[in-house]
Amino acid sequence: MRKEFLRQVAERFFAESGGELRDYCFVFPNRRATLFFRRYLSLCADKPFFAPQVTNINDFFGQLSHLKTLDKIHLQYRLYKVFRKVLPDFHDSFDDFIYKADVVLGDFDDIDKYLVDAQSLYTNIRDLKEIESRYDYLSDNQRKAIEEFWNVFIPYKDGRKERSFMQVWDKLLEIYTGFRKDLSLAGKAYEGMIYRDVAEKLQSADSALVERLEDYRHVVFVGLSAPNKCEKVLFDYLYNIGVADFYWDYYGEAIRDGQNKSSLLMTENIRRYRSAYPLDEDGGLPEQKPYIEAIAVPSGVGQAKYLHHLLEQICEREGSGEDLFNTAVLLPDEGLLFPVLNSLPEQVGKVNVTMGYPLSNSGVSTFVQSLAQLHQITGARGGEHCFYHKHVTDILAHPFIKAVPGLEELGRRIAANIVKNNIIYVPQSVFAENEVLGTVFEKIGITPEADGATASVLSQYLRRVLETVAPYLDKLDKEFILTYLRCLNMIGSLEIPMHSRTFMTLLGRITDGISVPFSGEPLAGLQIMGPLEIRSLDFENLIILSANEDVFPRAGTAHSLIPYNLRRGFELPTYELQDAVGAYHFYRSICRAKNVYMLYDSRTSGLRSAEESRYIKQLEMHHGYPVVHRDVSFAVGAAEDSATTEIAKTDEDMEILKNIRYSSSTLQTYIKCPMQFYFKKVKGLKEEEEVTESLDEAAFGRLYHGVMKCVYDVFDGRVVNADDIKAVMQRKDLLEKYMLETLKREFKIDGISGRNHIVSAVVEKLVLQTLKCDISSAPFTMLGHEVFKDMKFVTDTGNKVSFVCYIDRLQKASGMTAIIDYKTGKEKFSKTDAEFMFKPEYADLSAHLFQLMLYAVILKENGMLLKESDACLSVYYTRKIFDEIPGFRIPDDGQYEAYRSCLSALIDEILNPLVPFRVCQNVQTCGYCPFTAQCKR
Repeated sequence: MRKEFLRQVAERFFAESGGELRDYCFVFPNRRATLFFRRYLSLCADKPFFAPQVTNINDFFGQLSHLKTLDKIHLQYRLYKVFRKVLPDFHDSFDDFIYKADVVLGDFDDIDKYLVDAQSLYTNIRDLKEIESRYDYLSDNQRKAIEEFWNVFIPYKDGRKERSFMQVWDKLLEIYTGFRKDLSLAGKAYEGMIYRDVAEKLQSADSALVERLEDYRHVVFVGLSAPNKCEKVLFDYLYNIGVADFYWDYYGEAIRDGQNKSSLLMTENIRRYRSAYPLDEDGGLPEQKPYIEAIAVPSGVGQAKYLHHLLEQICEREGSGEDLFNTAVLLPDEGLLFPVLNSLPEQVGKVNVTMGYPLSNSGVSTFVQSLAQLHQITGARGGEHCFYHKHVTDILAHPFIKAVPGLEELGRRIAANIVKNNIIYVPQSVFAENEVLGTVFEKIGITPEADGATASVLSQYLRRVLETVAPYLDKLDKEFILTYLRCLNMIGSLEIPMHSRTFMTLLGRITDGISVPFSGEPLAGLQIMGPLEIRSLDFENLIILSANEDVFPRAGTAHSLIPYNLRRGFELPTYELQDAVGAYHFYRSICRAKNVYMLYDSRTSGLRSAEESRYIKQLEMHHGYPVVHRDVSFAVGAAEDSATTEIAKTDEDMEILKNIRYSSSTLQTYIKCPMQFYFKKVKGLKEEEEVTESLDEAAFGRLYHGVMKCVYDVFDGRVVNADDIKAVMQRKDLLEKYMLETLKREFKIDGISGRNHIVSAVVEKLVLQTLKCDISSAPFTMLGHEVFKDMKFVTDTGNKVSFVCYIDRLQKASGMTAIIDYKTGKEKFSKTDAEFMFKPEYADLSAHLFQLMLYAVILKENGMLLKESDACLSVYYTRKIFDEIPGFRIPDDGQYEAYRSCLSALIDEILNPLVPFRVCQNVQTCGYCPFTAQCKR
């Protein structure tokens, strides 16, 4: 008959004691197990009773020692100071030392928990490393052979890093003893140090500790799996004085299988520490093996989405989702927590999350990073403190700022104004009127020097901002902010001189290792937890996500400075123990389940393999479980019937079409894709604009056009001869003036700096070469430069529209009017027949000729040309201007008539209410279209 392990223990002790449990202390592997045990114990009684003391193994040791656990960052800093003291040549900064500190602290923790003689261990390490270092005369092949035989690493002695490495090896014992002494004097410790303190006092029969343990009448250890040597010393002492009792969850054929690593853990435990009230032999296992599915899903988020389907099935099967207390979701990958929470079906009522979420993945982490970046690039402009525009817009767009009432709209207006006026450095006064923004965008006076004031100023600033926005955020974000504030307090208490960048690096490294625990009703609803939280717990339905090899179970073991051979020799934990513990917890968690679903990512991405967990293969191939394999795939993209292939014209659309001021680019947009024309011109949708710091290709063209306009504006309506042009070419100061005027007018840039120096120099060369080419066609009369013309056009059917023409240059010579256009891009002048110009597949090849022909036709229609043959067309291609003088093309009457006829038909089509706006046939056109999301192409 199926019965949870903790329920069995609770019922057995309640029955044996008659409900008198006040003198008992139950010790479990974690706090979650203590809550479930209390729940099962309460179900045993029909009236109130005095509850026993319930704790976990870590807290139990903590109660027996006078030492108090120190937080991780302060442990790392104290260790750093010991390193600096013991190693005179040690010059690492603290933020560089943090990762090394984790490795060293992990080794110290193992040494203490397994009661290793540190002097013997580190003497062996030093001797081993000295042996390795003596073989510098060996060839590479000889080194490799010895390394493979002895399983050691033989370093090369020549480098500075190798010498530094050997110095650390030689001083590890002194570092270990000095670190422990420093902590002990302060009454502080790391976890292993507390364990060792208790174990050694028991071995020496410390009177104070013995007296404290005499207060316990019965101590019951439940559900532990791999006790270390310190724990065994405590077990032995309590067992020998008749106080201790032990209950091991060793049930299930997979756990008892001698070829399963998990069975190795239980054999000695059961033999050495027996139970006073043995549980039923069947262990509360169900009569049938669990139903197991291995489900391949492409992507982690896809697993979260499929979880939705599984939970719906469970809710339907159990008749309700209000209380899924017997269902657990196991998340080896903490990063899937929020996708999972967002994918829960509506039927699921209460949810209890018993795992943490990485602080570094939270919104407060990105917000703090943006705040730090804000003060890295600042400066004074016009006597006012300014911030770099990208950092400003990033902060204004952050959800924390948008959560403050009124700031979303205000931030949008400020960002739009920055883009509109091309403000690269945003003045602080822009934010002064709003209290929250005034706090965020304040001048904090960070100096480039590494001093204590820098860290203090930055820490206080971040605290002020977080405390300012916190009242407007939800409970979850407030919890993240509270944890972040604690991290700021930790760094502030260290009083380490550092740069602002070092401060942020250190803060980032601290938060990388912190998970924020969630609170909720632990004994109700769906249980979402990490792999370690499920110890001693049993569920009917178990769903495991990220069941990929190297994720579940984790790959390898923790980094260590202690070689593997010495770890084995001194009976320190190795990766074999880690594998055994992981296997035990997995097989124990499924032995009482009815349904087990193991989802794994079927994609190979980077270093992550698509291989399913070894546990799936072991269940199927070794233990004979009938595992059902399933592949899940998701349709990507919109369904065909949801794509918008055409849109009918409404009366409102027709009114807009009649009043549009058409241009060459407008018509070419329609030719290539009527749907894009609809979104851009009829609906008025625009691409997002950006601040221009350096001049890209499009801005480069605007600068070139602008300078040429300045050059010829002074000749407007006058005859320009060769000497006039040569005089301009000799005035470098004049060209520089025109360059600055254009930059300010077109881009709101006050001066030339950075990359713009290069761009300006190139533009100046192009302008001079253009003027050199113009000498060959002088003299000519300048009719206008960058001419803006607003003119009418009437189609053959009588439709009237307005045209706006931006003619780069109009000039007249020998009775001919020259229409000239400057192009900084590639040549588009190859198709000259009108029928090709108006076809989508050829439109791009003749775009420039299309534009000039349009100008000629419109000028003729509005009486600015007597006849078509009065005009000549020319394109100045800057890519070719150094190799050849631009030529002029004089279209004949037939070309004009054909072009005008096609133009008239195109306008009539646009204004025809029966012709809908259709998507283009050439999908390559969609590649750079900003409106693909709208038409779902």
